[in-house]
Amino acid sequence: MSNVQTSKAMTTKLPLYLNYLGENLRNFDFASIRDSFNYIMFKKVPTMDRVIHSRMGTFLTRKKTTDFMYTNFAYEIQVKKFIQKHAIHYDVFVDIGSCIGDYSVWMASEGFKVFAVEPDPENFASLNENIRLNKFSSQITALNFGLAEKDGVLPFSNASSNKGASKIVQDENAEGNIKVPVHKWDNIVNTLHIAPNEKVLLKLDVEGMEEKVIRGMREFLKRQRNIILILEVKLGDEKNMRRLLQTTGNYSFERIDEHNIGAIKR
Repeated sequence: MSNVQTSKAMTTKLPLYLNYLGENLRNFDFASIRDSFNYIMFKKVPTMDRVIHSRMGTFLTRKKTTDFMYTNFAYEIQVKKFIQKHAIHYDVFVDIGSCIGDYSVWMASEGFKVFAVEPDPENFASLNENIRLNKFSSQITALNFGLAEKDGVLPFSNASSNKGASKIVQDENAEGNIKVPVHKWDNIVNTLHIAPNEKVLLKLDVEGMEEKVIRGMREFLKRQRNIILILEVKLGDEKNMRRLLQTTGNYSFERIDEHNIGAIKR
């Protein structure tokens, strides 16, 4: 990237960086200010594990990763504002692709019953540690598998530093890939005891698998009377997702940010 392109990118993202800075100052987290600067300017990741206290909760963040970003309330700020706008009317949070559990811990602190789905064994270990640190073991149910349109086992690529980008892939023979179990949500949801009259807020961020996950939960979506979905659409076909959802009920849609939409069942 040229110096001009770098300068333009910095200017465009300046309000976001200032929001990150404000959150870190609010929590006297000067180490995260340092880590953010090093990552933004030099793409350097932290060299040590660290426990971070933010308004979302307390989190163990791993060395050589960008975990520290997820703990900052300014990360995906429009998604968080969307949740705050609607959360008062809901009581169950389903976090599909929960990574280290930042959203799960935050929503548990807001009084939600939480189901956190994370197939990556390394992320799942961090998720469980963060549940323990925040003393939410009775409130958050952690599920170590992925979701798809049918049960099975699929190849999975573990991202090197941005662990939120780890994902199910096509090439099962690629070096470094592992295999993870996946389930159709409709096949396992009855074991979770989510009643049809419970009000569900569901966040779906699975790096391009969103449409297949929706196909695997069509009966659940049909039966739930009150449900909102937050869908990451940057790696999928948004039109297909909208069309598929409309086969399970009447939804209104709202643009949250450049990567996410909200779907509210009416």
